[in-house]
Amino acid sequence: MSGCSSKQSTMPTNSTAKEQVQLASTIGPIDAGIVPALEKAFEEKTGIRVRHVGAGTGAALELARSGTFDVVLAHARALEEQFVAEGYGTERIDLMYNDFVIVGPESDPAQIKGLKAAEALKKI
Repeated sequence: MSGCSSKQSTMPTNSTAKEQVQLASTIGPIDAGIVPALEKAFEEKTGIRVRHVGAGTGAALELARSGTFDVVLAHARALEEQFVAEGYGTERIDLMYNDFVIVGPESDPAQIKGLKAAEALKKI
């Protein structure tokens, strides 16, 4: 998961006109409550309101390409890097990442200790 700021425009966006930030985000962080928590913390710290729209990664990046959004949260590094390389974003920042952890009893009845996650899941 990363955040990219959108290309700066000479035309005022909704956010500059109303002192708010427009955020295009993938659905996962919204559903998990991450985006609302970030919005609340940002608004409390800066006094600037955040308005978000949820979409899939490709759609979120397309929305940001339109120049209407100030920030995009996505989770496709190659697409994000392309977005910045094409001049739509000014910087790509790693914001979050996933860890896949398989837990079970210490006795390891599935005999997966030390296996890579994909191998362990196949064995289970």
